[in-house]
Amino acid sequence: MEIEPTPTPEECLAIAFHPSGLHLVVALNDKIQLMNLHADKLRPDKIWPTRNCYDIKFSHGGHMFAAVSNKDIHVHNFYTNDCPDSMMYSGHMQRVNRIDWFENDMGFVSCSSDGGIYFYDLYTHTLEKQKRNLDKDFNDKGAKYLSVVNVPNKPYEVVAVGTDRQVTSNVTSATDKSRALDAYLSEVCMMKSGRAVIAGVGEPGRPGELQVWKFPLERTLSVQAHSKAVTRLRLSHDNSWLYTTGADGIICIFEVKDKDPRAVKRDETFHGAGNLLYSEEILTDKSRLEALMNE
Repeated sequence: MEIEPTPTPEECLAIAFHPSGLHLVVALNDKIQLMNLHADKLRPDKIWPTRNCYDIKFSHGGHMFAAVSNKDIHVHNFYTNDCPDSMMYSGHMQRVNRIDWFENDMGFVSCSSDGGIYFYDLYTHTLEKQKRNLDKDFNDKGAKYLSVVNVPNKPYEVVAVGTDRQVTSNVTSATDKSRALDAYLSEVCMMKSGRAVIAGVGEPGRPGELQVWKFPLERTLSVQAHSKAVTRLRLSHDNSWLYTTGADGIICIFEVKDKDPRAVKRDETFHGAGNLLYSEEILTDKSRLEALMNE
């Protein structure tokens, strides 16, 4: 499919696909713009007036997305266009670098340059002072956490990376750290099985290496991916593909081979011998639809 380029007079600060694959949310300097993905072009739609957003993350169900702006996190309702004051979250003293939604979409975890990793419950903590789950927070003043990811099927357990040149985990009863590395990691994502994490080197002046870590925090594989720092990592929903971007301006796509026979069996059950069925629906203009019907 070829999409006609849609020029914008402003720089795109962040971008995120809706889980349906039919919508695109783009952060510009003074707003967040929704784009609908048609058969051959991107069509602008509604606007959210959130300024200076540099990270967007959709919930798993696609009914909400979180927009990060400096020290604040704005949770928007994708379908009603709402972002009430009760869905604005703060608490970090410095820039929020990443957020990751809980599996049930009832909250999210955030990490910041202030060394804090905070957990927010959207509905169980309704009062202003109770928005954050203070019992689950942890801080490390010696680190600037750059990325964090939830451990599947283990609420409030995460793995984080930052400028302390270590992989940090609270999967056990105490906070664990790996041995010191020769370069700090800037991005982390986790396999759906929860058995391993993939991290990317983000230290300026160092090549963007990818590292695979298994619990208990043991590095098992390294792959040279970028000539400069890794800026983003994303795994496909079925763990088959890893997408990476780097400061070198390159997007890399890696096929992931999971040697766990249990993962292969789950894929065959859900996707039919591991083959993902693609949607046949697309969005199109009313005029184009009428023209097709009249042919």
